[in-house]
Amino acid sequence: MVELAGAMSNSSFQSLIASQVLQSFGALGRVGIRRPSLDGFRGLTEPGPAAANVKNLPAEILKSLVYLQFLRAHATELERKNNFAAALRVLQEAAGLAEETGVVELEIVVLAQVGNLTRRSGDLNTAEGYLRRAERLGEETGVTPVASWVHYEIGYIFFMRGVFKDACESFQKSYDAAKEENNDLVGLVAALGVLGRQHVLMGDVDKGVELNVSAEELIDSQTAQLDADWVARWKRNVVHHRAESELERGNIEAAAEFSLRAEETPTEKGRPEKQNPYSLLRQSRIELLRGNLEEAEILAAAAVRRLSGSGRQELEPADRLRMAEGGSEFLAHYGTVLLQLGHPDATSKLDTAIEYPIEYANSRGHAWAHLALARHFQSAGAVDQARVHAKAAIRVTEQHYRTVSEEATQFFKALTT
Repeated sequence: MVELAGAMSNSSFQSLIASQVLQSFGALGRVGIRRPSLDGFRGLTEPGPAAANVKNLPAEILKSLVYLQFLRAHATELERKNNFAAALRVLQEAAGLAEETGVVELEIVVLAQVGNLTRRSGDLNTAEGYLRRAERLGEETGVTPVASWVHYEIGYIFFMRGVFKDACESFQKSYDAAKEENNDLVGLVAALGVLGRQHVLMGDVDKGVELNVSAEELIDSQTAQLDADWVARWKRNVVHHRAESELERGNIEAAAEFSLRAEETPTEKGRPEKQNPYSLLRQSRIELLRGNLEEAEILAAAAVRRLSGSGRQELEPADRLRMAEGGSEFLAHYGTVLLQLGHPDATSKLDTAIEYPIEYANSRGHAWAHLALARHFQSAGAVDQARVHAKAAIRVTEQHYRTVSEEATQFFKALTT
């Protein structure tokens, strides 16, 4: 690069590097849920109060910008291979380099990317720290290249912790910021989809369905303007949410229909998704409600295997399941099915589900396990132990997961009358 610089005028060299930087931004814009797009960085080449003119930056900083984008691309590849630990080390180096460049847009984007990966690695407190730094930088400077993404990530941390009211507020901020970001379609659909999910989990199923229908309609109306891989991912996510909504309503066959649609929606690689662990779990729940215990057991076991085989490869399978989002739901449901089959391992699976950290979206899994154990002890004549577990199910769901909470409350009342 030094030889190239010597053979060219300094301004030509800087223009060349600036072009490379922006091309790399554009390439990364097609990676992942909300990687920054080329449009998000036009301010780097346009004079204005919010950003420096990248063509006038010193060559050393431009070299740093190119290396920074190499680091981010390398981290993305490591992430795709589920090597989260190595990806985080690379991104942390990128965050330090972004701060050194003095380009606020870059620093905010890299902090958001580190926060996203740290959250998905299970370290919610550290993730929130990175995201709050990105949020503060945007508020202090007025530079908000990915405000919608930052609010989305903060909302997801609240969701994982079971603080649904705060999660909804953050997701609403994400939606509002997406509208301000020139009606950012990616941000709008992401926020609508997850807002719908939150309302369903809090018991307002009709509102949740309304939001998810809006998200699907928005995708359909703008498909030509969106990246095909992204369309496939979010179309599938929205249909997953619709299936969950119908399960909450007790509409088993409608849930099965949407679940099938989700399976048949092509993935980013163009193939139908048959073995997603969350889809397998939902199918098992449907078969359990239909009374097909053997099929429910096969699907539940497959769901647990798939979830424990994905995620951070540096962890043992049991720890991957423990650190996965909603991992306790998988064990709690599996244990519930085994209990109805009279399997000797059923209660041990339910006990383990209750031990999983509640802050990893495990409130509902804890409630399912407690409720299954309550019924188990009731049938065994141990009413006092049944009451303990029924009360625990109520406690972990009293502010959300209204369907489970009402079921647990009715069961507890039946035990005390």
